[in-house]
Amino acid sequence: MIRMLVVFVLGAVFVFGQTAETAAKQKDPSEKKETEKDDSYIKLEAKGKLVTGIRAPGGDTTGVMIRTAVGSFELELDKEQKKLSDKLSDKTVIVTGMLLLKAGLKGGPRTLIRVSSLKEA
Repeated sequence: MIRMLVVFVLGAVFVFGQTAETAAKQKDPSEKKETEKDDSYIKLEAKGKLVTGIRAPGGDTTGVMIRTAVGSFELELDKEQKKLSDKLSDKTVIVTGMLLLKAGLKGGPRTLIRVSSLKEA
């Protein structure tokens, strides 16, 4: 009985050890090589209320958002667009740009729009 238990345990260690080793060697298809570039993108246009002065714990925000009927999105702006956003705060605007995800300092990823144009609606 003890001999069977020992054989069973050794067999289980061998089998599970092999599958763990095999799994560790297999590459995750979602991981890309650093040399590979992903040239895919999502361009969009959003119309909504521009909100500035947003703060988040740990500073995990750009400070500027557009609120739409679909949801709120952070805006990634250059210096000139940032100045314009201060003037257009609390007004309805039209933003065009590319959708992107950035890792958050706390919590999950953040959905942002990298703005290419910002104008009052």
